[in-house]
Amino acid sequence: MCTFGVAPDLRLWNNLIHHFSFSGLVHDQVSLIYSKMIACGVSPDVFALNVLIHSLCKVGQLSFAISLVRNRVISVDTVTYNTVISGLCEHGLADEAYQFLSEMVKIGILPDTVSYNTLIDGFCKVGNFARAKALVDEISELNLITHTILISSYYNLHAIEEAYRDMVMSGFDPDVVTFSSIINRLCKDGKVMEGGLLLREMEDMGVYPNHVTYTTLVDSLFKAKSYRHALALYSQMVVRGIPVDLVVYTVLMDGLFKAGDLREAEKTFKMLLEDNQVPNVVTYTALVDGLCKAGDLSSAEFIITQMLEKSVLPNVVTYSSMINGYVKKGMLEEAVSLMRKMEDQNVVPNGFTYGTVIDGLFKAGKQEVAFEMSKEMRLIGVEENNYILDALVNHLKRIGRIKEVKGLVKDMVSKGVTLDHINYTSLIDVFFKGGDEEAALAWAEEMQEKEMPWDVVSYNVLISGLLKFGKVGADWAYKGMREKGIEPDIATFNIMMNSQRKQGDFEGILKLWDKMKSCGIKPSLMICNIVVGMLCEKGKMEEAIDILDQMIFMEIHPNITTYRIFLDTSSKHKRADAIFKTHETLLSYGIKLSRQVYNTLIATLCKLGMTRKAAMVMEDMEARGFVPDTVTFNALMHGYFVGSHVGKALSTYSMMMEAGISPNVATYNTIIRGLSDTGLIKEVEKWLSEMKSRGMRPDDFTYNALISGQAKIGNKKESMTIYCEMIADGLVPKTSTYNVLISEFAKVGKMLQARELMKEMGKRRVSPNTSTYCTMISGLCKLCTHPEVEWNKKAMYLAEAKGLLKEMIEEKGYIPCNQTIYWISAAFSKPGMKVDAERFLKECYKKKNARSSNSYYTTVADLAPNRTPKQLTMMAAAEQAGLMSYDLAGFWVLLRSHPGLVKEDRKNEFMFGLVMEAIPELGARDILRRRMEASGMIYSEKRNRGYGDSESQSCSLLGKSTLTIVSFVQKVINKP
Repeated sequence: MCTFGVAPDLRLWNNLIHHFSFSGLVHDQVSLIYSKMIACGVSPDVFALNVLIHSLCKVGQLSFAISLVRNRVISVDTVTYNTVISGLCEHGLADEAYQFLSEMVKIGILPDTVSYNTLIDGFCKVGNFARAKALVDEISELNLITHTILISSYYNLHAIEEAYRDMVMSGFDPDVVTFSSIINRLCKDGKVMEGGLLLREMEDMGVYPNHVTYTTLVDSLFKAKSYRHALALYSQMVVRGIPVDLVVYTVLMDGLFKAGDLREAEKTFKMLLEDNQVPNVVTYTALVDGLCKAGDLSSAEFIITQMLEKSVLPNVVTYSSMINGYVKKGMLEEAVSLMRKMEDQNVVPNGFTYGTVIDGLFKAGKQEVAFEMSKEMRLIGVEENNYILDALVNHLKRIGRIKEVKGLVKDMVSKGVTLDHINYTSLIDVFFKGGDEEAALAWAEEMQEKEMPWDVVSYNVLISGLLKFGKVGADWAYKGMREKGIEPDIATFNIMMNSQRKQGDFEGILKLWDKMKSCGIKPSLMICNIVVGMLCEKGKMEEAIDILDQMIFMEIHPNITTYRIFLDTSSKHKRADAIFKTHETLLSYGIKLSRQVYNTLIATLCKLGMTRKAAMVMEDMEARGFVPDTVTFNALMHGYFVGSHVGKALSTYSMMMEAGISPNVATYNTIIRGLSDTGLIKEVEKWLSEMKSRGMRPDDFTYNALISGQAKIGNKKESMTIYCEMIADGLVPKTSTYNVLISEFAKVGKMLQARELMKEMGKRRVSPNTSTYCTMISGLCKLCTHPEVEWNKKAMYLAEAKGLLKEMIEEKGYIPCNQTIYWISAAFSKPGMKVDAERFLKECYKKKNARSSNSYYTTVADLAPNRTPKQLTMMAAAEQAGLMSYDLAGFWVLLRSHPGLVKEDRKNEFMFGLVMEAIPELGARDILRRRMEASGMIYSEKRNRGYGDSESQSCSLLGKSTLTIVSFVQKVINKP
């Protein structure tokens, strides 16, 4: 109009400036229109000024807005001051806003209810409830809005209840805004379930929810990952005829992206366009963010282009979402390029933008560029903030410089960075993972002292660390979380379940499974696999299949890990038909045939040496169009080595090479291990050379095989040489490698060298296992009983054995093997060792009883001193007959050496247990037959099954009473 010489009047300018400001399109263009208005000779009125100030406050230009008010070129009113007060409060500057209110009063403009309500809201938002309450007292008459502000702002439920009670006492009935505010507060505190219940209550009271109420709950349910409930509530809203506006569409689209439903999210965006809704920058940003997080960067780029074409300028959040997408894909050049483009469009990158790029550069190993970016950030006036601190802390964690973290935090705090609950959570996580439990707990304590809000992520980090260090149990963690009013999420249960799995706590896992279902949390696939794995381990296949059924019902599809768990369990039967049956069952539950599935099946068969069946599976695999790979051939080679078919194993290698499939380190490790196990050490050298000639470095598995091979032929010197090479190569030996070396030295009584190797394990943070302890303790106890060892050295060896035994049983919770029990018993049978013998029996058999249902262990756990001569006779007879296992023989040695270790009652039950342990079920008839023949008794299979005349001939180990069995075995053993 100006171009054609027609000057718009004040009304048109006001409409234009109002449209630009309140449509959410371009706030930074409002000042430009205002300037043109003046240039055209139109004097702005207070309405235009108020719109301009509102726009400036929105984009954070508070100083400019305040200067416009104080210049008083145009007469200002209450609305002008209220606009600035609102702007200050929105930016957390409640104290400055209060000073502005005082200034307002001084120039004679009286504040109204809006002024006070805005300030009360501002003080509540920064947590200054005392000032908010003081302002409430200044107001002569509170209105419904004031009460609603107080209700929505209070952080704890007790304060909300009190504010609600005050409102009702003042004669105000809660309306939809009041209820919506309470629901919003509950949702912000993570109490979405309580918010849903309040929705029902408000309807019962005749107050019907509006689109704000529904939107708040739908958004919170999506954020809480309760996707089904969110969609159900949205459907209820549509059915009730509540209009769906742009905000609702935006929330729905954002929620569907969070649920991983990319197609439905994009469909929602199309729906809002068809509904003639005009997307604003918030809607477009949610779309860009969702597409970037889904990895669809090309579509996100197209949306930004569309925004520019429609004059909806992307803001800093839009660009930051795009940059975050680039960084996650490793496209750092594109991320930096977009940052430069932002600057060209006068969109200043914020701390989050810089933090994202800096973190990405650190992850990519570009430290120098990251630090340069950090300097650039400070030069343009973007101060170091929480995002940057997080990026730097994570960088130090990645490069293992945890000790520098405290100094970094101290430096950042001195520069004015205030740690938030995310920073504290990161610090707790860093120090727990770095092994500094004390520092982690100190940060947690500081977070608590500063009254930082604990959310589910913070608590998950704390639980994870405490469980890792064994400071608490899963039950305690769960209880403590609920007491804080924090609802556990799927990550909480993942952490606790994983901890219980490592501890082998089967009952604990099932309890957590039930708790998770009672909380209405859909289990993750990882949790399902843990539960299935534990059930399979306990032989509860039917219950495991039941979990599989539940998974299908919950639309959780089993994966290759589930497949492996079931296949490993079925392989314990060592029957091919059981393995194939399980394979078919899993296919019926949705496992799709793939090369990975075939490789798992072939590997399972090959572990059992069923190479013919494995070869048939490989043929079927090829027939179905799946090409065998290195993993397939490696499994077959391993199978042939298991069956001692060395020639076939090496022929398989030749077949693989002919098929054009390249070997990997695992291939050579399989061959080296197989040849070492069969004693073909010279052949090993040839394959090791070939491995190196192909540019492959031996790894810890290679060295383990080489060390084991040399140890098997008694070449300790060569074993130690290879061990030294391994250390020089920067590799850390596994527990099994150390066990082989320790065992070789222990066999020849060189316990000094064995001890040094165990110390090396500690230095290299390699945890000893049951086998390590058993080897060391058995070796030391053997020396204690050796007649040629000097008495003072025997005492030293015995003291060391006792120390290791205590560490093994009490600290590690391990159970000595039967052979170790025998040697410990032999050492403790010496005079003066009765106390040690009693303690050993109590601890050892208590542990065994906890893990075994065997009647012998149950009986032994209950035995106390005072055994009878008759029992000693029975024990002696069993020992002479060779019917004792190692641990029973050791137990008998202790009984014989230290009178008073077994009580007189329950002797028959004890003897029954002895027989059941001494004579395994499968070999019972053969042992009894040999003893009967040796004693001149006639053996008959028929009679042994219960058809004979005499008691001794008709007794069946599993079918007669305890007394009959003991009597029968006593007769057999005592026959001359």
